[in-house]
Amino acid sequence: MAQKSFRKIPDSVRSKVANLPSNEYQVGVLRSYRVSDLESDVLAHLKVSVQAGSPVVPPTSLPPAARGRFSRWNLAGRIMRRTDLPKVSRSWGFETPNFGDWSKGSHTITFTRQVYQVEHLYGQQIGISMEKVSSEDGQVTIAFRVDQVLDRTAAGHDADLLFALCLLQENVGAVDVVACTTSTDEWARAMALSWEFLPVGTRETDAVISELTQRLRLSKDDPRREGVEARLEALLTLGPERMLYGTSGFQRYLGV
Repeated sequence: MAQKSFRKIPDSVRSKVANLPSNEYQVGVLRSYRVSDLESDVLAHLKVSVQAGSPVVPPTSLPPAARGRFSRWNLAGRIMRRTDLPKVSRSWGFETPNFGDWSKGSHTITFTRQVYQVEHLYGQQIGISMEKVSSEDGQVTIAFRVDQVLDRTAAGHDADLLFALCLLQENVGAVDVVACTTSTDEWARAMALSWEFLPVGTRETDAVISELTQRLRLSKDDPRREGVEARLEALLTLGPERMLYGTSGFQRYLGV
């Protein structure tokens, strides 16, 4: 089962955002599906269907709450406890009878405690836009973009990025980022084989290894992890210009 969401922004995504040609970008991904999978309603929650053997992809769809907590928060909002802020005094009370006898009247007992502050975050109703890139040989490629333009220099950028990543992950099962200036055709040509770029370079080696082992769901105790790390380190010593990780039928392949 695909990872449901993220606790933090993946290192590979941070690297991609930093290397985008412009400050403004979107969270999105290109994914390929077999038409038979679409007939099995794998994307029915986004209103993608198959009619007369041909995939029907709506231009946009609002993720349903049932897909996960980020989809639910996107629709209805949430109340977040701010443990990073100082506690404040909160008082509440209840009415009680005098001497245990309501006929003698009543009085209010009040309690006061130090509690964390809360923040009310309202639902944003962010949709996911979709575009059919190609459809042939029983397979269709769809470009997904979260309908929110992010600015890597803006205040609160990391929180907005993490939310958009989790929203897309819950509904599509993969994430990437793309500059707003990049058209879908340009994007598709760069990712023609449904490969996703991983960061390369000496200082990112640990990040690449960490990212890959997480994607392959190899725990620290998994006996296969040592072999995967050794092979990846060997590839990185060759100084590749780019590394790619499969996002559709190539999930367990690396390209350099």
